[in-house]
Amino acid sequence: GSTVAMAGARSDMARAVAVTVIAAMTTTATAYNPPNIVMFLADDIGFSDFGLYGMDLMSGGASATPTIDRFMSEGVVLGAVYGGVSCSPGRGSFISGRYPIRYGIQAGGDVGHNMKKGIFVNHSLISNDLQKAGYATLMLGKWHIGCAADEQMPWQRGFDSYYGFVCNGALDNLYKTSDGYTDFWRDGQIVLNSSITTRTSTLWDQHAVRFIREHAAEHRPSFVYYALQDPHAPLQAPDEYTYSAPCSHISDESRQIYCGMLKAIDNSVFEIMSAIESVRANDSTIVCFSGDNGGSPNSGGYNWPLRGSKGSLYEGGIRQASWCWASEASGMLSQHVRGTVYHGPMHLVDFYPTFLALATAGHWRNAAGMAALDGVNLWTAISTGSPSPRNETLLNAVYDTGAIRVGDYVLLVDEETEGYSGHPDGIYDSSFFNFYFGYVDKSKASSGDNNGGESGDQNNRDDDYDDGAPYLELYNVVDDPYQYTNLISVTDSDGNLLHTDRIALMLARLQDYMAVAVDPEYDSETFDQAEEQAEAYGYWGPWIQTLDEIPDSDDGND
Repeated sequence: GSTVAMAGARSDMARAVAVTVIAAMTTTATAYNPPNIVMFLADDIGFSDFGLYGMDLMSGGASATPTIDRFMSEGVVLGAVYGGVSCSPGRGSFISGRYPIRYGIQAGGDVGHNMKKGIFVNHSLISNDLQKAGYATLMLGKWHIGCAADEQMPWQRGFDSYYGFVCNGALDNLYKTSDGYTDFWRDGQIVLNSSITTRTSTLWDQHAVRFIREHAAEHRPSFVYYALQDPHAPLQAPDEYTYSAPCSHISDESRQIYCGMLKAIDNSVFEIMSAIESVRANDSTIVCFSGDNGGSPNSGGYNWPLRGSKGSLYEGGIRQASWCWASEASGMLSQHVRGTVYHGPMHLVDFYPTFLALATAGHWRNAAGMAALDGVNLWTAISTGSPSPRNETLLNAVYDTGAIRVGDYVLLVDEETEGYSGHPDGIYDSSFFNFYFGYVDKSKASSGDNNGGESGDQNNRDDDYDDGAPYLELYNVVDDPYQYTNLISVTDSDGNLLHTDRIALMLARLQDYMAVAVDPEYDSETFDQAEEQAEAYGYWGPWIQTLDEIPDSDDGND
């Protein structure tokens, strides 16, 4: 297996490189050339869904994602990035730099097209701040964080250009419809006559290429946020992708089409990176990639060997497939981290301050009076392999349930138990585990409550479990990333519980977040106007003038 440079290893070298990186970024403002920034956020991609490490996505020398494989191997894989439990929380985390509890979209139901819910309009987004820093800003693809009023739309929230769908979580790739009505917008205008023979991703790729070339000619840095629609349902992929290697060798139909959708993602990455190369911007661009939440096994997504899936707070539901890349000549990534996994904990909220630090040579500060960010600038840690400054990560909090990571440990409170799924065709490839987790063996399970193995057995709660108390689970996700062993009841040789103090501290911190969380029911009332407008005009979009307007609610939701 591959030898992994563990976070914190080679500390002397990391410190030396960190000094060099910081010095390079803190030169005079006139000398500093801010990098172009590209962020791909995939929709429902599983943890093991890249060809390089997704064991069934490589066949006969063909990979489903050869472009992504290349940039992963040349860049740094981010092995512990946490996202949301579903689409809206994950996307909100990235674009706002704040946990979803700050604006009430932490529950897994997502933001409906008939709700006023969304990221509060008085909260800044990453696009607002990059725009203020002089960037040309483009967003492509799925919005899904509020669409009742125009003031919630991406073209009103810091994006110079937007091309995608705003109100729904899923869209037909060819017809550009959801529930029978169009949801396809370009720069503030509904697109009702889009070709039904041209895939959404093809149109977005072409738009991105034009944008990159246009702003390169202006010598203006660009921020491209590509909120990929793939591989979220509906499962749709071009036949030339689905029925060619390696996808053609996959027996499960859903996984086979899903494989074709991964090829479409890879093609989008190829098109954008080719455009960057064509304007000679390779050495002044940083590219990052992440999922928004875990993969959905029923729709072809594999998170194995991690436990859980989309909607779950186990690692498979929230730990993302993620990486960052910058060219060798750019000097933005130290040489010794290339081709390795960075194991330091991260959250999608961290990309906001990290990108703003890169954009401003480390001088960016959140505007006075603006809601504080939950994100942390992690670029020095990522680029040098030094320890993550993030010691505590809220994984979610919905009323009195949730999860938190502190250090190497994750505490779950009243999480609905879930086992393992997506073990591709019975294959076990030890190199996957060695690459991602280093010394950890997949069979590692010490004394404690065993949660089941590859068969997907659940850790059923004891018959005498006291339903009046919260059900707690504690895992060391560095020693046991597969969450086989619940450490709650582990004792020492004298029968004393080993983790009592740790559990009390983590539970208290989680309860602190619960106490300040916006109620997930806030602005979740549904209204008839969205459907009435769609029926009248054939499209989904803003259906009230401003969020201050109080329309009549649905009959069933008064």
